[in-house]
Amino acid sequence: MSTRARLSRASAPEAATQSLGPKPAATITDVAYIGGAGRSGSTVLALLLGKVQGFFPVGGVNSLWERGLLQNYLCGCGVHFRECPFWNEVGREASADGMPSTHTRSCA
Repeated sequence: MSTRARLSRASAPEAATQSLGPKPAATITDVAYIGGAGRSGSTVLALLLGKVQGFFPVGGVNSLWERGLLQNYLCGCGVHFRECPFWNEVGREASADGMPSTHTRSCA
């Protein structure tokens, strides 16, 4: 059995509550980026795929800072971005200090 075949995937609600803790070196994360011009159907496609076990649509990541951290829009799970367990765990993984401050913004 291949490494990919042995990997388990979580549904979106399970993924939101699971820890993103240290992963073994053999873990493979498949990412499908769906992009398109306005009104092309890319959002509908992402939402449909999000209903399939193992897929988790994250929405418009290009607006993550503005709409998520600064304006605290609702997440797809129904809670505000800064209170979302999934995005809080992502923030803890990305930053040793937890979610980035909404008062600072660095450009690399």
